[in-house]
Amino acid sequence: TLYVEGVRHDIDLHLHEWKERLPQGKFLLLYQSRPERGLEHLLRPGGIMDRLRDTNAHLLVCTYDNSPAHMAGFYAHLKQCAEALPNVTMLPALSKPKLAALQKSCDLLVYPTEFEEVSCITAMEAMHAGLPMLTSVVGALPETCQLVDAGVAFIPLKDGKADEDAFCGWIRSTLEGRNASMDDFRKRQLAAAQFRTWTKAVDHLE
Repeated sequence: TLYVEGVRHDIDLHLHEWKERLPQGKFLLLYQSRPERGLEHLLRPGGIMDRLRDTNAHLLVCTYDNSPAHMAGFYAHLKQCAEALPNVTMLPALSKPKLAALQKSCDLLVYPTEFEEVSCITAMEAMHAGLPMLTSVVGALPETCQLVDAGVAFIPLKDGKADEDAFCGWIRSTLEGRNASMDDFRKRQLAAAQFRTWTKAVDHLE
C-alpha cells in the first residue's frame, strides 16, 4: 500500500457491486473494526448484546485476520464472550468484495468506541453500502461523517468511554420505530458516498 502525504483515504467504487447464510428475520448489526477498538462493549457480560437478548437484534462480527501475540488473551476472552451469546455470530475475515456484500445485507453498523480514528475507512465503506451507522463522538469520526451529512447517529462518550446504556437505548428505540427511518439514514449514506471516492480525493489533491 502506498501512502502519499496530502492524499486522504477513500473507497474503490467497484467493491460495492457474498451472500452467506445470515440469520433470517433479524435486525442485523455489524461490527467490523479491530476487536480492541470497542468490541468488548458489545460482547462482555452485561454489555450491549447481553442487554439486547430480548430483542430482534443480532450482531455479526467480522474483523481482520491479524492476531498479534500480545493480544491473544484478550481476543480469546472476546471469543468466549461471543460464544456465550445467542444473538452474536462470529464470521471469518472476509475479502473486500465479500465484506462489501455483507455490509449491504446488514441493517446497522455499530461501533461503540473510544479509539481516536484519524480517518475512518469503515465509516466510508458503510456510506457506499448504504449502511446506517451508530458510533461514538470521538476522534475524526464526526469529521469523516458529518462533513458530508452522512446517515450516522452519534453518541457522546460517558466518563471517557463508549456509553453502553445510550447505545442500547438507541437500538431499542430503532427497533420500536421511535427513531428516524432507517430508509432516511440509508439515503443519506448513499448521498454522502459520492464525496468519499478516490476521484474526489485526487481532485482535492490536485
